[in-house]
Amino acid sequence: MLFRTVRPYRGAVLLAGVCLGLAVTQSPPAAAAPPPAPPTTARSLAYSTSPCDAAGPSAADTAIIGAVEGRLRGSLRHALTSYRVSCARKVVDAVKARGLPQQAATIAITTTIVESAIQNIDVEADHDSLGLFQQRASWGSRAQRLDPTWATNAFLDKMLSTYPNGSWRNESIGRVCQAVQVSAYPDRYAPQAEDAQIIVEALWSAEVIPASSRMVSVDGGLHVFEHAAGNSLGHLWWSGTWARDSLASGWAGQPTSVNVEGRPHVFGRDTAGALRHAWWTGSGWGVDSLGSGIAGDPSAVQFEGRTHVFARGGDSALRHLWWTGAGWAVESVGSGFAGQVTSLVYEQRLHVFGRAADGQLRHVWWTGSGWASDSVGTGFAGGVSVAEFEHKLHVFGVGSGGALAHLWWTGSTWAQDQLASGVTGAPTAVSYDGLLHVFARNDANRLTHVWWTGTGWGRDTALADVHGDPSGGVHDGLLHVFARSENNTEAHLWWTGSGWATDDLGGALQP
Repeated sequence: MLFRTVRPYRGAVLLAGVCLGLAVTQSPPAAAAPPPAPPTTARSLAYSTSPCDAAGPSAADTAIIGAVEGRLRGSLRHALTSYRVSCARKVVDAVKARGLPQQAATIAITTTIVESAIQNIDVEADHDSLGLFQQRASWGSRAQRLDPTWATNAFLDKMLSTYPNGSWRNESIGRVCQAVQVSAYPDRYAPQAEDAQIIVEALWSAEVIPASSRMVSVDGGLHVFEHAAGNSLGHLWWSGTWARDSLASGWAGQPTSVNVEGRPHVFGRDTAGALRHAWWTGSGWGVDSLGSGIAGDPSAVQFEGRTHVFARGGDSALRHLWWTGAGWAVESVGSGFAGQVTSLVYEQRLHVFGRAADGQLRHVWWTGSGWASDSVGTGFAGGVSVAEFEHKLHVFGVGSGGALAHLWWTGSTWAQDQLASGVTGAPTAVSYDGLLHVFARNDANRLTHVWWTGTGWGRDTALADVHGDPSGGVHDGLLHVFARSENNTEAHLWWTGSGWATDDLGGALQP
């Protein structure tokens, strides 16, 4: 069985186990019903634990404590530590890697608060249960259950199989936790859900990598992929210091990357118009070709546990490839695309945008049972970037006359305005620290930065010299931007908390 089976303990013995804060699964026989469970706090758990992150808690993990501690009201109140945050971060990262929404992460974190106080317990204090979710031996090996990523995916697998077709979204958090864990104390989950949501919201914004980005965050490391000299796929990564290698040849245009179950996957167009795919196998890089007829740089995104890739085809149709679990499937969706496409998951639906020949944006989205499409906005002349901010969908692109065009969903209709002038390249948009930031190259080959202050738009038109379109995202609590420099090297800017820092990471990039 997947769940813990409780033998008919005497009340005093079972009560001692409950006081340790472990939620025991499977209801015992009626003749040996457990006494009411007393309240527990995170401080009552004093077991041997294993690290959740081999590198230990990060500075960003510590910063999360100050951001959320005063808002917690459940068992973690005044008990949140950087170690617990590092464990929660691994759970949230695993949820993100599957393209599932924040609600799924909140369910998982609620469960870990109750089961282990968000600790990777490595002793069998309750039968043979181990890890963040206190999974029994029937779930997996000791090493698997103590691997936060594996344990989270096992939990999510059970949740998705218990609630097919996304039906878990319509259930209360406590009920979903109970359906997966089958606890003898089902009422323990709901009281922790609010704190779990606070923790998840803080962690969710700490790692924000837009779709169609050259950068991806995996297992605490930052990876940047480049269209390098000789049409090679360049790879730059940070794990305490910067390192660089070359992964494959024959690539054309800018790559896009995505975190798939804790491993970086990269997609790009090759010189023959085929879609290329490179991925980390765990011991080396695999490379394959997924199909022909691609005319534009792709966009990749995780949605409901599957990898989806979109690109403009040579016939101006939108090519859609997705991983079925056993292989790649392909279809054509929509028509009339004339520029690079971008994608994201918004309100539990998959959305794709791309410029049409008439300057409007083609918008294609998954309804839950099929694809719908429309045309929105006017005057777009280049590539676009899309982001979610304050529960609204925002699209940015090069408008007529070099304006930075901004299109957003108000909740009932689309609105459009212009934020800056002299923009020549496709922008990148990212939500960071409660603000929406947009970066684009201008006609003076300087990096333009536009951001929402809360009451209006701020502008800085001279951050750095760049000669390529920027790619941005948030890693380890900091906002990073990468772009090709005047010397065809990788220019790197990041926000330190009080100002912008820059460095040149070398390499030999090409448009």
